Amino acid sequence: MSIRVLLAVSCLPSIALLFYVYKKDRVEKEPIGLLLLLFGLGAVSCIPAALLESFFTNLSAPILGENTLGYQLYENFLNVALFEELCKFLMLFIVTHKNKNFNSLFDGIVYSVFVALGFATLENIMYVYQFGLSTGLVRAITAIPGHMFDGVIMGQFYALWHLSKNISITEKAYAKAGFIDVIVAPERKYKLYLPLAIFIPMLTHGMYDFLASMGTVLSLLVFIVFLVGLYIYCFCKIRKISKTDQYETNLIAAALGKKYPYLYGRIQQAMAYNNQMQYNPFTQAQYSPYSSQNNFGVQYGQYPQAQVQQPYGQQQVPYAQQQPQQPVQQPGQQPYSPYAPSSQQSNAPTYRPPKS
Repeated sequence: MSIRVLLAVSCLPSIALLFYVYKKDRVEKEPIGLLLLLFGLGAVSCIPAALLESFFTNLSAPILGENTLGYQLYENFLNVALFEELCKFLMLFIVTHKNKNFNSLFDGIVYSVFVALGFATLENIMYVYQFGLSTGLVRAITAIPGHMFDGVIMGQFYALWHLSKNISITEKAYAKAGFIDVIVAPERKYKLYLPLAIFIPMLTHGMYDFLASMGTVLSLLVFIVFLVGLYIYCFCKIRKISKTDQYETNLIAAALGKKYPYLYGRIQQAMAYNNQMQYNPFTQAQYSPYSSQNNFGVQYGQYPQAQVQQPYGQQQVPYAQQQPQQPVQQPGQQPYSPYAPSSQQSNAPTYRPPKS
């Protein structure tokens, strides 16, 4: 069999699924360079996963026995599935958790699927070159989509962790600035989403491997039902999240606005006050609505009176209390009057023409 044919059979299923997920990213397309990096790191993650699996297999086989049910459960769930999903997740987390392009829920699925299919592509190439074309055709509809489904589930929980973490950070920032009186039911879900992003894909991956390795008619039937269920769930989840996806900033605003109905009224007041001070060049504010002074008795909408700027070293006097400055009166000069003739308002001598 031609090497090119085997390579095409190994890679085309992954390319088709990658293109499908990329097209479903409706809010904002991710940078191609970032996606290629994630795909490459997913392929690289095969190496530490294979080393860990080999080490713990050699360690556990003499203890549990290779033909026992306990060994099959350990091998498929706690060895293969755990280490593969953990290595993929580490690549995903290191690259994307602080990336500025991660700004919507569907981004988490896109990133995770690219890592998962990078892993699956390299693994599939090794299997197809070792066992031939028929293995590649079977894996094109089973193992390759299976890795993608694990990536969808991982990306879903990873995106929820990212969103919940940013909601918590924004909520604390508003509370520190005084816009929120007391934090009600602090957002702590993000502490659970991150472990679930590893644990749930580990379960689905382990179940797939366990059913595929049993070799009985019953296990084959259960495997088919399980795989079809993953197809339905994951493709429906991709379409649903893609259709309803929004920027994280919108989701954060909606979550905090629902939790604190008064929040955005206060923010609008502060913004209006700030704009008023910004566009009045003759006044300066002695109080900022964004500072922590809000917590010390200053009510929103009752901002202190702005003061007129005075030259350096002079005491500031409220504008309403200032008196108009009078011109300096020279000795022998008549008092100043705005209604006096112009000759009284000048110290210069009046010009008289010479007598003829």
